[in-house]
Amino acid sequence: MQQTILDRGLGLEHLELANRHVAAGQERLERQRRLVARLQDAGRDTDQALVFLSELEQTLALFTQTRNRLLSDLGMTSQF
Repeated sequence: MQQTILDRGLGLEHLELANRHVAAGQERLERQRRLVARLQDAGRDTDQALVFLSELEQTLALFTQTRNRLLSDLGMTSQF
């Protein structure tokens, strides 16, 4: 199926949004990793912080998969 200019434009908008989600997810993940390290250094309980860290990792993986699918759909290669 041939892609129209409008379809490609919409795909590029979705790709831009996906890139923002990946970038924000990476920032949140790093912030949570730092928090877990500080809690561990202070001898505090990290159970909930580690569960949340795992959830952030899973969410980032989904964002990345979506971005990669969009790149593929648009005939682009990942630059990440």
